[in-house]
Amino acid sequence: MEDGILSILRDFFPQEDFFVSPKIPTKKLANACASCNIPRNERILGLIDCTVFGSAKDALLFGTKGIYYRHLGCTPAVGNLPYINFPRCNFKIVGDKGISLTPQLMFSLAGSNVSKHRIIDMLNAIRKLIMDTKELANST
Repeated sequence: MEDGILSILRDFFPQEDFFVSPKIPTKKLANACASCNIPRNERILGLIDCTVFGSAKDALLFGTKGIYYRHLGCTPAVGNLPYINFPRCNFKIVGDKGISLTPQLMFSLAGSNVSKHRIIDMLNAIRKLIMDTKELANST
């Protein structure tokens, strides 16, 4: 599934403030991983920098197991959503820069130039991959 997610991310690349492995700037990746509380065994496939000055301390990260975010304008400010939960999600735009993942999780793209509509399309493409993979596993 990791290859499928990476392929989806690359389909949406390039965009300003969006980076895909292996071309994620080292300092941005280190800042985002620290601020988003990324588990040590998680590999990051993509990063959206949501800071005005480019530090990536507020960011949305795509890992091999799920997505992770930090944005002080969100409640909670730090959160994650495992890919296994994607089939039950209804991703939607909230306000000017917000994206709702679940009724309890929302992140903000404030500070980023990435289109919220493109993020929704990306999340839905990953959700479809997860659902297709799950159906394939159940049919064998």
